Amino acid sequence: MQSIIDASNQMNINSQDIHDLVHITHTIEERIGSTVEIVNGAVDASNKTVQDFEEIASVAGHLNILIDEVNTKLETFHT
Repeated sequence: MQSIIDASNQMNINSQDIHDLVHITHTIEERIGSTVEIVNGAVDASNKTVQDFEEIASVAGHLNILIDEVNTKLETFHT
């Protein structure tokens, strides 16, 4: 009879441990979800920064071409 009581007590302990693990797992899942949102935000910001740099580089390249054209025209006035 004592072994049945011991087994029942152990089953209750195991059941509580499982319940605690489920709660911990849920908390971890929420934290992972929050972390994913933060990382996605950082990736989006990084992508925007890269796009901004690409646009700046494009504009700078265009300005360089215009400056070269102006310099070429100015040289014709010097000669």
